[in-house]
Amino acid sequence: MAGFSDRKIDNLTPKSERYEIVEGGGSGLAVRVSPRGAKTFSYLYRFDGKPRRLSIGVYRPGGLARAAGAATHDANGLPYLTLADARIKLAEARRKRDSGVDPAAEAVAAHRAERQAETIGELCELYLEKWATPNKRNSSAQRDRGQINRDILPRWSTRKISSITRADVIALLDEIVARGAPVMANRTKALLSKVFRFAVRRDLIPFSPVVEIDRPGGKEEPRQREPDHSELRLIWQAAGRLEPPWIQFVRLLVLLGQRRTEVASMQEREISNGGLWLIPAAKMKGKVAQLVPLPKAAVELIASAPRGRPHNGSDFVLGSRTKKGKHLAAYDDIKQGLDEAIRQLQIQEARDTPPPPPLAPWTFHDLRRSFSSGLARLGVDEEVRERLLGHIPEKLKRTYNVYDFMLEKKRALDVWSTRVQEIVDTPAVGSTIVA
Repeated sequence: MAGFSDRKIDNLTPKSERYEIVEGGGSGLAVRVSPRGAKTFSYLYRFDGKPRRLSIGVYRPGGLARAAGAATHDANGLPYLTLADARIKLAEARRKRDSGVDPAAEAVAAHRAERQAETIGELCELYLEKWATPNKRNSSAQRDRGQINRDILPRWSTRKISSITRADVIALLDEIVARGAPVMANRTKALLSKVFRFAVRRDLIPFSPVVEIDRPGGKEEPRQREPDHSELRLIWQAAGRLEPPWIQFVRLLVLLGQRRTEVASMQEREISNGGLWLIPAAKMKGKVAQLVPLPKAAVELIASAPRGRPHNGSDFVLGSRTKKGKHLAAYDDIKQGLDEAIRQLQIQEARDTPPPPPLAPWTFHDLRRSFSSGLARLGVDEEVRERLLGHIPEKLKRTYNVYDFMLEKKRALDVWSTRVQEIVDTPAVGSTIVA
């Protein structure tokens, strides 16, 4: 058969029996089609005079392979690959064979090492390496690792995977609730579900011990905290009392409505001269790149931040003040410093009258609610607001509506920037801020 193309592979239809097509030209690339329609790439070659086969991955067209939230591996651990990806894997395998290494034997040895993962500690490491790291944002994968190290390994590290029962899981979760952390108990239950489902898919255990376990911390009410305009004024003004780059970080959160990690890890290479900020898919929660048209106030804030390279040896716009080459990440320290500055500002503005009570507890994530609600009050369409927040459109719209809403997003961010300026310029005493 002549060289493969996506069209040729797409047109391979399943039959009642499994069959295989080999690419012409001696590349060694083959596609095996199962009765259910799965198309698996293989490398066919000879080693020490014997015929060998290496399964490379499962075919998936480019559009589906890059879709938001798409799985990266099948249930057997084979990666989903485009034809271009498969050719890269093929070239790697051919180089190994030419250097005297049997790639199929190497893959079997690696799989055998995985199957020998017997303890919870080994399983968790395998889960982090094979599932969390490839499928999650780096910050989410690191959060999983921290949760595993804090709540799972201290109790179960050397336990056999097969020895963990539903009673063990319930006891662990009840222990977390008893220490006053019901929400963390829910998070741990969700993480354990993922880890043990991963073990089932890898054929390490026949079933998950987390099945049919209720949320230990009970139902969680979604957060509704939205700093109002008077609070936004305090947050913005108090941020001006912080040291750079903390001031820029807080004010960019208010102006742009992006998540804290996305703002903190902003890099100069992501910003074009035209004032567009391209957030890579790897940094986005939904794994879809986000293009943000920066309003003038945001451009000025970015320009005023200590520059990355001379500041900390990197091109991060908001570089860490303590770790060379890292981006800003001391969120708790920033929040504590900001809360103290807000309180000082409240006392100063009260003058000779009793100061108002401190702000009700709030988080940086709550600023996204203020951003979205503020845009809604300004008449910005929900579709535009959701795209600005980086929320993935419903699947049908994502498939057929490829318009990027760039003009609408720019207008929305410009009018929000103007509104924020009006809010922060409002006098503290004797004024009424209208939403």
